[in-house]
Amino acid sequence: MKWLRKLYFGKKAKKQKNFLLRTIENRQALLYLYLLVLSEGGPKSKKELVLYHSFAFMQNKISHDGTIVGIALGKLEGHQLIHRILREALEKTKGYDMVAYLEAIGSLE
Repeated sequence: MKWLRKLYFGKKAKKQKNFLLRTIENRQALLYLYLLVLSEGGPKSKKELVLYHSFAFMQNKISHDGTIVGIALGKLEGHQLIHRILREALEKTKGYDMVAYLEAIGSLE
């Protein structure tokens, strides 16, 4: 599992940061846990930013080839994270390419 160097947390998720990180590392799922993942894409497909529910991600129904970039408690908080990343990308790059912005930040395994 790969992680973004600058991991994004929703407001509620930030309060439980250590617990949530342990939960994800142990591949456990929580009812309100959502993961923002930068998918690797295939040879002909583009990388994309996807919001996954933890049950789908942890139960291997989703490929784990992507990089986790954000953690949210609830779908709304996940959408707010996407909005925050989009705003940052626009401010720092003057463009809307969130994937290129996240790749510029770099990732860790």
